[in-house]
Amino acid sequence: MLEEFYVKAENRARMQELRTKRNELFKQVKTLRSIKTYQQSYGGIGDSFIEFLEFDDLKSLDDFGKEASSVKGCPELFAELRSYIEPGSLTRKLWRQI
Repeated sequence: MLEEFYVKAENRARMQELRTKRNELFKQVKTLRSIKTYQQSYGGIGDSFIEFLEFDDLKSLDDFGKEASSVKGCPELFAELRSYIEPGSLTRKLWRQI
């Protein structure tokens, strides 16, 4: 899954702290194979980010939400992370390797 979003410059440092915490919590989530974050460095809208969340299959993606929300601290962390994403800027797309 690919998520794309915009974060204002003044919120980037806190967002990075939260992503670091989230990645530590995600080590407990077995349905997530990997997660990678990239920041826009040229072209497009500055301060935009994309995150690639890799799953084995669609069932793993479906189970991911349930599994992650059962990890202590994840629901609160997700809520705070979402608060730093500019409204209307979050898009989610499913990609498959061919």
